[in-house]
Amino acid sequence: MNQETKERIKKLVETGPEYESFREHDKVKNRLHMLCVSGSHAYGTARPDSDIDIRGFVSLDRPYAMGVMDDWETISFAETDTVVYSYRQMLRLIAKGNPDTIVLLGNNINDYLFLSNTARQLIENHTDFIGAKGIFNSFVGYANAQLRRLELAEIGRLAERKELIKDKKLSILDNAVYNMRTKYPTISGDNLNIEFEVPSDENSKILIKKMDCSKINVDDFFDVARDIKNITSSFGKKGKRNEKKSDFKLNKHCMHTIRVMLMGIECLETGCVVTYRKKDLPLLLDILNGIYMDDEGKMRPEFYELLNEIRKRADYAYEHTVLPLEPDPYKVSEMMYAFILDAMK
Repeated sequence: MNQETKERIKKLVETGPEYESFREHDKVKNRLHMLCVSGSHAYGTARPDSDIDIRGFVSLDRPYAMGVMDDWETISFAETDTVVYSYRQMLRLIAKGNPDTIVLLGNNINDYLFLSNTARQLIENHTDFIGAKGIFNSFVGYANAQLRRLELAEIGRLAERKELIKDKKLSILDNAVYNMRTKYPTISGDNLNIEFEVPSDENSKILIKKMDCSKINVDDFFDVARDIKNITSSFGKKGKRNEKKSDFKLNKHCMHTIRVMLMGIECLETGCVVTYRKKDLPLLLDILNGIYMDDEGKMRPEFYELLNEIRKRADYAYEHTVLPLEPDPYKVSEMMYAFILDAMK
């Protein structure tokens, strides 16, 4: 983010009437630890009409800090797309690998709108508070959720092309099986394989043609079955998920799918979160601008080839990551304690 954009947004947040309810809120005023621009402006993919997403976290009153009262966790200001976390909730979500909070750690240090000394410690030492399992499961899981939304939207566009709808349904189911490893603890990359058969008759049920599974606990197995049933049920719905969406929105879904996976891969490989995607921008902007979409409004085969290649990279990065599997609970506790001391001043 260039300095001119940062200063423009900072002035808007500090003086704009639309941000007054945020500035004057009793849980925000004089309590900020960190405030930053998130979303497309942070990633480098913003357009002139892009929204401004503001994120941050704050200190807590003593009763909340000491656990006498339950933490309020999150406050949202819908009119300005601003979200504020308590420091407790922020640290908890970071330790779990939550993408919405992880991306807030990776801005250039000079791009933050506000940063307390304690928050600076969190940002500068963020590798201590993230783990490979959380990063892989959350980032790859989020990307696959984006992909499912994209493919369901494509089905809505292919109402008259039954042979393409069949292929798209198979793709959604195959992607869902791949994504099971990010959701269920006893499923890995090679102990669950399912082949589906989609009948030509739209009124016929989808079949499991072949299934191989081993060493999966019963609860996870039935959760997988529930997920597959929910997905196949969504194919027949005519609600919002199958409405025709604009080309831009579909391309945006695709771009975010790739962005999230590339960000997760880099974090697994280096141990660092990098939010501004400088080296990926040519690819991301090509996707956003429709280079990978054909004239019928569906993604070209090259996009799915790219996605499969990035998935392989994600699997390899997870297997060879520099991060510990889980964040060090003692380091997370020490960081939490530093914020508690700030709250007690």
